[in-house]
Amino acid sequence: MTLPRSRRLAALAAIGLAAVPAGIAQAGDGHGGHHGAKPTHTAPALQIPDAPPPPAPAPVDAQTFVTNATQGNVFEIVSSRVALRHTRNPVVRGIAEMLIADHTTQQGQLQTVARQLGLTVPPLTPSPEQSAVVASLRKLYGASFDAAYLQAQVAAHEQAITLFLGTAANAANPEPLRTLAIGALPILGRHLGEVTAALGGGHEGH
Repeated sequence: MTLPRSRRLAALAAIGLAAVPAGIAQAGDGHGGHHGAKPTHTAPALQIPDAPPPPAPAPVDAQTFVTNATQGNVFEIVSSRVALRHTRNPVVRGIAEMLIADHTTQQGQLQTVARQLGLTVPPLTPSPEQSAVVASLRKLYGASFDAAYLQAQVAAHEQAITLFLGTAANAANPEPLRTLAIGALPILGRHLGEVTAALGGGHEGH
């Protein structure tokens, strides 16, 4: 886990990048010249390389999205309920309450859309890997718990943003599912930003 990568993913999610087809962001870049300038007398612009763009998300099919997003939502809810019992930190508690509320809402929306499209909603349990993380969190308290919980949320939200971007970018997916994924991205980005900020130092000493 790297904080710069987390911030970049949070920014991508916050602007709903999945809704923008590849290359469209560059469509308006050709208007930087002064009005009235003659192209034949314009000196070549100095090319300053930007940071390399993030790789395009791998396409995610509809059923895989429903399964993985459900597991992710349940993990966020279950692990955050553990946080409410194991932390005394108001920042961590506030994050846990936010994640429970938002991911409960997201799961309800996901189940509604999935059933309308005839997709299978899996059992409301985390994946085996996520269950192992929850089990490890249950053994921790205090500052040790806070750090492990926040790290788990960063990893989970990075994975979720990648999943939702890949789903929204896959034109083969049903439009209602892509719309749901795009709409959730700003929320996931906000979550990742707040968790990353807390992990970066905002939760110590409270």
